[in-house]
Amino acid sequence: MNTRIDSVTSLRGEQTVRTIAATAETLRTALDKVGPPAAGPIVLDCSGVSEVDISFIQLVLAARTTARARGRELRLGAPAKGALLAYLTKGGFLASDTSIGRDRRDFWMNDRTP
Repeated sequence: MNTRIDSVTSLRGEQTVRTIAATAETLRTALDKVGPPAAGPIVLDCSGVSEVDISFIQLVLAARTTARARGRELRLGAPAKGALLAYLTKGGFLASDTSIGRDRRDFWMNDRTP
């Protein structure tokens, strides 16, 4: 099992449309600096996030898609909690009634069980 972590990117404070350009640049930098596919996952630390909106959810999912296209894994360092968990729940992003829904729920809740 590969437990090596290639990159940890910490996100803090408000993650909304007002701040999303800076967050996008932070994630772009993290995705661009990582090593080859054999390297460990790219980890997002969202523990310091105090507010989110749909722009943050979309950005993180797009970053995950980009990482996968590059043969990498992007994951959360811990299950969503606080403002992030509240928004995901309210927006229905944790529904698991389809395979896509289960995959996304597992991503947000940091569930990597086989």
